[in-house]
Amino acid sequence: MNFGDKIQLQRKKKGMTQEELGEELNVSRQTITKWESNQSFPEIKKIIKLSYFFDVTIDYLLKDEIEDEERNVIKIEKEEKNIFSTKIKLLIIPLIVSLVGMLILYVDSYIHPITTTDWDGTYYDGFWGYLYINERKELFFILLLVFLINCTFILYFNKKGKN
Repeated sequence: MNFGDKIQLQRKKKGMTQEELGEELNVSRQTITKWESNQSFPEIKKIIKLSYFFDVTIDYLLKDEIEDEERNVIKIEKEEKNIFSTKIKLLIIPLIVSLVGMLILYVDSYIHPITTTDWDGTYYDGFWGYLYINERKELFFILLLVFLINCTFILYFNKKGKN
């Protein structure tokens, strides 16, 4: 990896445009473009400033030996992102299924309303009456539990992915 590629990589890691980096170093955007395309090379003071700004060594910027290490870091970061997105996708499927299941139970309770009194005088109506009379309480609580567990894991992995 040459000097220009390293400058471009570090700039993109910081989420900066060429113009923003140019302002930081008191040079024009065109100068940054020339550095990144290896058409010109900055003076030593700018190289030192770049190394401080990007928190890398001057050796890293000037030598091509560290290329393999940088590739490995990028490869590992990409693999971690892929694993993270796969985990989230696997958690979203049961989340949606449990949500749809609870919604179906709720809609069905309105289609088939229940009003009854149990043997001990307990009055049942609405959604909870529907669940009790049709013996669907366990199903509802399982769906609710799956929903809550998946929400918790999604929030956990989302927080972990941002760190």
